[in-house]
Amino acid sequence: MKQQLGILVAAVLLVSPAFAWEKIGREVAKLRGNVKIVRTKTSILEREFAEWAGRGEPFEEVEEIPDPSKSVNKETEDPDEDPGLAEIDPIEAKQSEGYDAGYGTSHAGSGFYRLDGKDNIIEAVHYSAKHELIGRDFYKYDSKENEIEKTFFHADGTLVSRRITTYDSEGNRIEEVYYLSDGTVQRRSSWTYDSNNNATQETLLEAGVLKYKLTYSYKYDQMGNWIRRVKITENFESEHPKSEMMEIVERAITYR
Repeated sequence: MKQQLGILVAAVLLVSPAFAWEKIGREVAKLRGNVKIVRTKTSILEREFAEWAGRGEPFEEVEEIPDPSKSVNKETEDPDEDPGLAEIDPIEAKQSEGYDAGYGTSHAGSGFYRLDGKDNIIEAVHYSAKHELIGRDFYKYDSKENEIEKTFFHADGTLVSRRITTYDSEGNRIEEVYYLSDGTVQRRSSWTYDSNNNATQETLLEAGVLKYKLTYSYKYDQMGNWIRRVKITENFESEHPKSEMMEIVERAITYR
């Protein structure tokens, strides 16, 4: 029974969308000061015997940060947008039922969600590619608008699992636990942070067994923004020997 529930949980997780604004799992830039441009260079290395060896060529990215002092006209129309698409958009039908908008999933399915007055997701419904209801998610938040609970229900209304999240006084996520319907802990993730609220370690346990550990170290500039981050991933999956990977990200930050 537990194995069947585990498979069902995995299926729900696959069709659940990764909301850009969902409180959990959201990565905040945490950039300090009036940043104009961030250039990053990323290198990936793998442990081969006792040495680190590069995997592929380093890649670079450039991000321009909008000037917060300049207003942006959000009503500017996209010249490439086809106004005729709105006439056949099925989202309108769901909006009439009280849902806010729709989204697609990685399995060609679809879904819709409801928001509260603070733009927090409070309910999401998921459909298969055949438009059959798969399940529903319900969310709860604390007084700081951090998501503290997410429950997954099957289409017939039976509870599949719960995700409980706790935070420190700075609002950093420190633990995330998935429970099956019978209260069994399926998965537990935990995090630690440095004085700049950047993660220094992340661990994942499944059924009490350590699956992977991430360790981070940073170098900061005078503004308190990190300009070099080294992440080491240790994978302890039982079907494979322990593997290690290193990611080195160097940032050149230009301020206004």
